[in-house]
Amino acid sequence: MKTEKLTRRTNPTLWKSMTQHGAPKPSHDSVLWNDWASNNPQPEARALAGFDFVKPMLASLTGMVKGARPVDVE
Repeated sequence: MKTEKLTRRTNPTLWKSMTQHGAPKPSHDSVLWNDWASNNPQPEARALAGFDFVKPMLASLTGMVKGARPVDVE
């Protein structure tokens, strides 16, 4: 007898209950991981979402493009 692999299509009710907010954390190599993580954001993901990297990156790129020149030492 062939057993079906758990996917969103084969058993949507079980998939939803295993990936909902507050569900137990699956292993990182599980097929449920991405959907579970999107419903249960970790502290690292929340901190990264609040980090503004555009201003420092823009300042660095502007400095490289406009005025970064080698210094002549004589």
